[in-house]
Amino acid sequence: KPNAHILRYLPIFDSAALAVAVRLTGGIESDLWLLYYVQLIVGAMDPRQRTMEFMAPLVVASYITATVPESARWTDCVWQVIGTRLFLLFLTAMLTRHIVQVRNRLSQELSHLSEQLALSQERNRIAREIHDGIGHSLVNCILTLELCEKLIRKEPDEACKVIEQEK
Repeated sequence: KPNAHILRYLPIFDSAALAVAVRLTGGIESDLWLLYYVQLIVGAMDPRQRTMEFMAPLVVASYITATVPESARWTDCVWQVIGTRLFLLFLTAMLTRHIVQVRNRLSQELSHLSEQLALSQERNRIAREIHDGIGHSLVNCILTLELCEKLIRKEPDEACKVIEQEK
């Protein structure tokens, strides 16, 4: 975190370095343009919306700077290649962004369901404790009281002793 403000400028540095590399290795003919995929995918995976709003124009400017031919070679074919590549780059970035958002939503749902499962398991544990502990004690008390009912007619003193023990 101490150098977090510096990290904000890394995409600019990355784009500039990539533009120089693409320009030096042949411009539109260079295969290094594929590294823009990496840059956009990493940007698309950032949870902050502002990242893509910043990355998109940066990549467009960097790519066009690196690939537009010098002087007379500005043909429709060149612009078609540039347009197609930019379209594919952003299509990939948007799909990545969508996948990341869906994954985050599913992760939140999983966390919520895990909480619900933990609560349900705790309720079941308490219910078992009540059933096994208090439930058995209550059944035992009922049986003892029924015994006392029968004893009170025949042996009242014995019934009183049982009642005292049961208390």
